[in-house]
Amino acid sequence: MYPDYETILFSIENKVAKIVINQPKTSNAFDDPVYEDVKDAFERAGQDPEVGAVLISGTGKNFSAGGNIADFRVRIDNEVYFPNSLLTLIGQMSSAIRRCPKPTIAMINGAAAGAGAGVALACDFRIFGESSKLIFAFINLALTGDTSTMYYLSRMVGTAKAQELMMLGSILSAPEADKLGLATKVVSDAELEAASVKFAERLAHGPLAAYARQKEQINSFFYKDQDAWTQSEAKCMWDSSLSHDFNEAVNACLEKRKPEFQGK
Repeated sequence: MYPDYETILFSIENKVAKIVINQPKTSNAFDDPVYEDVKDAFERAGQDPEVGAVLISGTGKNFSAGGNIADFRVRIDNEVYFPNSLLTLIGQMSSAIRRCPKPTIAMINGAAAGAGAGVALACDFRIFGESSKLIFAFINLALTGDTSTMYYLSRMVGTAKAQELMMLGSILSAPEADKLGLATKVVSDAELEAASVKFAERLAHGPLAAYARQKEQINSFFYKDQDAWTQSEAKCMWDSSLSHDFNEAVNACLEKRKPEFQGK
């Protein structure tokens, strides 16, 4: 039923589907295969009668570093930038997580940056370790943001706060995320995995049909314009990827210096 995934580890234990982003060399950065694997795993788990809940995390110290900067450099050099196929895939992955009929939980180990933060926000619940962080890093690369990150934030913390977090490239500690209502719970780093699995198992053995109806109702009323958002988001990301400032930001990151933006 499930393929042999290349970029994630997948298992089912006690009705919990565990998805682990497994790209340790890049701190679990997202690229085309990761987006595809995560999307497919959530879609399949959502329809699997043996699955009651889905738990996503990352291998090693961090949940995900977000986009792969080295890959960005290659795209710029080859003048392929962010093709529509990739931007569409990113939106589809985010929607697959949000629309999964089973309860979804992000176990945020370490940092969840950029697209990693977006994936965490797409889930129904987020369990933080005491040293975990959400990093809204898109703007640091002169990018507007993807993975519906701004969309989710605006519904969770309000438009004004969402704009602040995204435009300032904010780093939210676990206590700060908890204060804003973004953390379902915060536990010690040592307890993170056990607490996340226990929480997921509780949901996995609950009234799944009722959960599915609740999620369908929530998505129908409060997330009904997500498809329109992802289309607009894709255009803004494409335009941003063609900018001088994006090129400069990627160079600066690889050269470990501060970028000099020109606003174009």
